[in-house]
Amino acid sequence: MGGDSSGEVDRRAELGLSRPSIPSEVDRALLTDLSGDLGVYDLSPEIRDRLRERFWRRVDETTTRTPDTP
Repeated sequence: MGGDSSGEVDRRAELGLSRPSIPSEVDRALLTDLSGDLGVYDLSPEIRDRLRERFWRRVDETTTRTPDTP
């Protein structure tokens, strides 16, 4: 099956409305995962900002895909 479910489309639209903020539970999960992967539990503001920028870049990439786009 190709394409997004209407629920997923709704969640992405809602996420886009919160931009540039990332929902706190998502932000916390991203930071926790990165901290664990790096073994560093006090991430610098620069690293936090880069992670958030990459998050939005990935959202943009997945939002602009069509069902035929890999």
